[in-house]
Amino acid sequence: MGKYEMDIVIQYPNVSISLREKNRKIDFMKWKDKNDMSVKLLAAIDILLKKNRLGIVDLTKVNVVSDCQSYTSTRIAKAVAKTVSCCLA
Repeated sequence: MGKYEMDIVIQYPNVSISLREKNRKIDFMKWKDKNDMSVKLLAAIDILLKKNRLGIVDLTKVNVVSDCQSYTSTRIAKAVAKTVSCCLA
């Protein structure tokens, strides 16, 4: 069972994902969304996990925080978070 949480934060046009163990931030990535969230998000998650020698099974939860400026990016992030959570259950 995992012990890490991932946060996906969308403050349009900036997107960041961070990896946390309890309340300690371990690593993060950020980029500018150019209406390509569906292409970049899963790849960025994969890169961040591999960089820290972790797999998807090491996660306990994926959180999404959004300023709601980009409805589509928010929906993509929520769909990814829900899919990962279902796989971990």
